[in-house]
Amino acid sequence: MLYGAIACLIQIHGQAWAASGGVIELPSSPTGVMLYSKKSGIDLRIDTTWAGVHGYRPVTCRVTSQAPQQADKQIRIRFMAGNWRSDQPSMVVEKDFELPAGSMSASVTLSVPQYLNWRTVGCETFVDGVIDDELSDRQIPFSHSQSGHNFTAMLLDEIGGVSFRLFRDIRGAPAEVFSPTFDAQLGEWTEYSSMDVVVTTPADFKSRQKQSPERFQELVKWVRSGGNLWVISAESDFRDASEIENTLGLTEASSSAEYEFEALLKRGWRFPKLDNPASDALDKFSQLYSPQVIASEKDTLDPEMPEDSRQWFTTRPLGMGTVTLLMLPQTRSRQDVRELRWAITQSLLADRLSWDLRHGTDPDRGNDNFNDFLIPDVGAAPVTAFQVLLSLFVLGIGPVNYFLLKSREKLPLLLLTVPAAALATTLFLLIYSFTSEGFGTLVRARSFTLLDQKANSAVCWSRLSYYAGIAPSDGLEFPQDTLVYPILPSSRLSDRREMRRYAGQRREVIWDGSQQLTRGWLQSRTPTQYLTITSHDTEKQILFEPTQDKITAKNQLGVKILTLVVEDKEGKIFTGEMIDEGESLLLTPSTQIKAMLKLRTLLADNTPEFPAGTYESLSMGRGIDLLPFSQNLMETQLAAITSAVSQGWGPGTYIAVTDRGVDLSLGMNDINENSSFHVIRGVW
Repeated sequence: MLYGAIACLIQIHGQAWAASGGVIELPSSPTGVMLYSKKSGIDLRIDTTWAGVHGYRPVTCRVTSQAPQQADKQIRIRFMAGNWRSDQPSMVVEKDFELPAGSMSASVTLSVPQYLNWRTVGCETFVDGVIDDELSDRQIPFSHSQSGHNFTAMLLDEIGGVSFRLFRDIRGAPAEVFSPTFDAQLGEWTEYSSMDVVVTTPADFKSRQKQSPERFQELVKWVRSGGNLWVISAESDFRDASEIENTLGLTEASSSAEYEFEALLKRGWRFPKLDNPASDALDKFSQLYSPQVIASEKDTLDPEMPEDSRQWFTTRPLGMGTVTLLMLPQTRSRQDVRELRWAITQSLLADRLSWDLRHGTDPDRGNDNFNDFLIPDVGAAPVTAFQVLLSLFVLGIGPVNYFLLKSREKLPLLLLTVPAAALATTLFLLIYSFTSEGFGTLVRARSFTLLDQKANSAVCWSRLSYYAGIAPSDGLEFPQDTLVYPILPSSRLSDRREMRRYAGQRREVIWDGSQQLTRGWLQSRTPTQYLTITSHDTEKQILFEPTQDKITAKNQLGVKILTLVVEDKEGKIFTGEMIDEGESLLLTPSTQIKAMLKLRTLLADNTPEFPAGTYESLSMGRGIDLLPFSQNLMETQLAAITSAVSQGWGPGTYIAVTDRGVDLSLGMNDINENSSFHVIRGVW
C-alpha cells in the first residue's frame, strides 16, 4: 500500500509555484483508476497542498461512494504528520463528519497545526466506528518545498509574471509563492496563518469582496491579526487607494478619491522610510501610526537616494497587520521591478515578511526568553526548605538515632530505623512538594487586545504560561478561531537535532466545534508556554458619553477595568479606575504627561523578567532561537503605548488595563490566574 500511495502522491496544482504536500488517494491505485474499499465501498482523497511550515495547514478530506448510500455513514478521519519517526507522529488531528443517505460524496477540512517541516503523513479512517484498513495508511512520504525561502506568499491574482520576478530575490532568497484555486483560498482566517503576505490586484480584490463577502471577511480578519496584504496596481499613481479603503470598509463609499500625498496621509496611508537597517521595532511602528510629513522632491538632498517609499508604495495599518498598495505601471520594465524589490527590502515591510520576527519565536526551536515569563514561586525547587529538612534528617538519622538506641542498648535496630526514617523522609518531601504547589493548574497570562468598536472587531495576542500539579486528563480547549503556538524552553536541550525531537513530540487535537488539545500539550509539573492569537467579531465595548468638558465611560467589556486612559475626539485626556462590568464612571480630566506616567508605571511593573538567581539563558547551543520575544507584534504594541516615538494615542482612542482578557480563552474553565496582565487599546 505504501508504494501505491507514493505513486499517487504529489499531484501539485498547476497554479502552485512552490507548494508542499499533494494529493493522497486511498485505496491506492498504481494505474490511477479510482478504487473503492471492499469493506465500506468508499474512496478517500486527502489534499494536503499548501505552503509554509509554521501555521495551521488546511487538509481537505473527501470521501466518494461507489453508489448512493442507503443510510447515513459516520466518518472519522485521524490525520497524522511527523518529522522524525513515522510511527510517532508529531501531530494527530481528528474530526468526524457524515456521508448522508442518498449522497455519493462528502468532504471536511481539517485545520492541522504545523510547527515543523513534515516528512511523513498518514491517516486512519473509521466508518461507522470501525477502522477501514484500505482507507488507512500511516507511513506516506510528504513532499516538502525546497528550503531556503525567506517568506511565504499567497498569490490571488497574477500580473503578467511581475510577481514571479518581484518575489524572486527579496531579502536574498526567493519566496515560496502559492497560488491556490478560488475554492481553496477564502476559508477560515486561520488557514492563512502560515502565509507572510497575500498578494492581489485592485480589480481582483474588489471582485472577491462582491462574490463572497463572508469569506472575504476571513481574509480581513487574518490581516487584522498581523498579516500583510499587498495590492499591486498597474497605475502610475495611488489612485486605487480609495477603492481599497471602500472595499475594506475603512471609509464611506462616497469618500474622497484624492490620491495626492497629503490626502493619503490624512486618511491613514504612510510612506515608510527606506532605512530598514537603521530602524528598530518602535521606530517602524511610529512610521505606521504617527503623523507623517512628506518633504517635497526639491528638498531631497540626494535625489538618487530617496528617503521614503513614495515612488513605489504606500502602506497603512489594519489591526496588527498592514495593507500596502504597490505601483507597477503598465509601462514597467525589469528595472522597475528590481527597484520596487529594493524599496521593499529597505523599508519596514522587510521585517514584516518574516514569520519568526512577527511572532518573536519559532515553534521548532527553543526560545531564549522562555525563563522571563515563569509563574512566580511556582515550579522551582524549594531549595531552602529542602536544605533544612535534609539537615534535620542527617542529624536525626545519624547522631540522634545512634545515641538514643545506644542508651537503650538496642543498636542492632539501626538496621530498621535508618531505612524506615529514610523512607518516611522521602515520602514527606514528596508530599510537601506536591501540597506546596497544589494539584490544580495555574496560568500566567499576558495579553494585548486591539478593539475596534467602529468595525466591531477584536484581535488578541496572548502569552500563556502554565504549571499543572497534575496535568488535566482533558488537556486544553480553545475556540476554533484561535491559533496556538508552543514556546519552547531554551534550556531544555542545546543540540539542534535533539531540540527538534523535543519540538516534534506527539500532540493530539480533536475538532468538535472547538479545538480540543487532548494529549501532549500540558505535562505535570512542567512549565509550559504558548502564544495564542485570535481575530473575531465582537460587540464588547466601552460606551462613552461626552458632554461639555466631561466624559462618562460605561464598561461593557465583560471584565473589570482597573485603569482607563481616554483621549476624546478633541484630544483631551481623561482617566478613571476600578470600573466594574456594567458600571459607569465620570472620568477625571488629566494631562497626557500624567496619564503616560501612570501607564508607564503599570507596564514597567509588569514587564517579563527572569526570576532572581536564574540565568537568562541556561544553554547557548544551536537549538536556541535568539529572536527577541520583546520585539514581536504584541510586545511592540505594548511598548508603543508609553513610547515617546508613538506621539500619543490619537483622538477617539483609549487604553484599558483589565483584570482578565476580553474574550481570552485560557484553555480551561477551572483555572487560576497568577500575576497576569491584560491591556486593551481601543478605538471608539
